Amino acid sequence: MIHRGKITLLLFFFAVCGTAALVNYYWQLRAERVRPTELYSVIYNQFADFRADDFPRAYQHASSGFQQKFNLTQFADLIRSDDLRVLAAVMGRSPEDLGSRLDELGLRAAISA
Repeated sequence: MIHRGKITLLLFFFAVCGTAALVNYYWQLRAERVRPTELYSVIYNQFADFRADDFPRAYQHASSGFQQKFNLTQFADLIRSDDLRVLAAVMGRSPEDLGSRLDELGLRAAISA
């Protein structure tokens, strides 16, 4: 009788572990649903809105953390400033961290893609 109880307990343990493995696999699949093409399309749409001077719509594409720090007017001024040093300061980085090379005046930048 004790032998049968041990086998039952062992099978129950394996069933719990198998269920946990399946649940973990499902959660990982759920987390990977955002495809890179979706992210690129958001960035592309934001750049298209910049080119069209549609700053309210471009502001909607910004992250919620960025929107908490800056309002629409500050966002438009930042984009219009055309000075990469301002953007780098907002992000808390140096312009070199962004992978850019500033010209002598610091007004234009070349960003490697």
